[in-house]
Amino acid sequence: MHKFFIFSLNTLNLISILIPIYNVDVTVLVKELYDQLELIAVNFEIVLIDDASPNPTYDAINQKLDELDHVCYEALPQNIGRSRIRNLLVKRAQHDHLLFLDCDAAIIDKNFMLKYVQLIPNYTILCGGRVYSDQKPEDKSYLLHWLYGTTVESVNAKQRSVSTYKSFMTNNFLIKKSIFDQIQFNESVSTYGHEDTLFGMEAKQHNIPISHIDNPVLHAQLDSTLDYLAKTIDATHNLARIEPLMTTKSDVRLLKIYHLLQKTHLTSLTFFLISTFIHIIKRNLLSNTPSLRLLNTYKLYHFIKFKNN
Repeated sequence: MHKFFIFSLNTLNLISILIPIYNVDVTVLVKELYDQLELIAVNFEIVLIDDASPNPTYDAINQKLDELDHVCYEALPQNIGRSRIRNLLVKRAQHDHLLFLDCDAAIIDKNFMLKYVQLIPNYTILCGGRVYSDQKPEDKSYLLHWLYGTTVESVNAKQRSVSTYKSFMTNNFLIKKSIFDQIQFNESVSTYGHEDTLFGMEAKQHNIPISHIDNPVLHAQLDSTLDYLAKTIDATHNLARIEPLMTTKSDVRLLKIYHLLQKTHLTSLTFFLISTFIHIIKRNLLSNTPSLRLLNTYKLYHFIKFKNN
C-alpha cells in the first residue's frame, strides 16, 4: 500500500487526536485512525483519557492501545466531567492541531483523516459533522435517540453553515491549539449537556471563525429511550445552570421560548398545562411512534420545573 506524502518537512509535526472515554471500547476507532494516519505519513499522536468509567472492563480493553507507538492512554481515578477532560486532553497534547472525537464515533470514510489534514494550516476551527445509520433500530427501545439523531443532528455542511456557531458540535472538530488556548471549555460546566453550546458562543464572542465541512463520523451507539430521556433532563438542567454564562441566548431555541413565556407572563400556565399531560407525553416518547415535538415539550417542562425550584 502506498503512502501519501502531502506535506513538506516543516509541517510534518502536526496533529493530536484527542478522545475522552467513558464506558466504551475504542479499539476499532483508534486502529482505523491509526491506519489512516500512517498511510498519509504525517507525525501524529492519539491521546486517550478514560474519565473513570464505572465498568473496569473498558479500562482493561483500552489500556492495551497504549502499547501502540504514538498512542497514549490514561485512566482517571475520579470523574472530572465533559469540559475538564477535554481541557486535560489538550494539556497532554504535543502538536499544534487538535482533532477532538467522541469515543462512540465510528469512522465511515477511508479518507477521513486525509480530508482534515489537507486543510491544515488554512483554518481556525473545522466541524466535520455527525450522521446516524439509515436503518431504524430493530429494537424499538432505541428509536427516540435514532429519530432525533437522523432528523436533527445529521445535518450536512451547507445546512450547518447557515448558523455557523449554533451548529458547532464537540463530537468531531479540528482546532488549532493556539486558538483553543484562547477559549477552552468552561470547567464550571461539569454535568452533562450544552458544553458545545457554550464553546460555540465563546468562539463567536472572540470573533473566531468556525467552518463546516462534510467529513462526518457515525454516531455508533444509541441510548435506550429511558437513558436518552434521563440525559435529556440532565442537559436541560445544565442549560438552566449555565444560562447566566451565555452571551447569545436567542441562539438556543429552548431559552428563546422560555423567555418569551416569561415576557408574556405565560410560564406558570404553560407549566400547568404540560404537567397535566406529562405522563401521556412520556408514554408517547417511550412508544414505537415518538414525536419530536413532544420531546421539545418534555424539555420545556423540565426546564421550567428546574427554574421554579
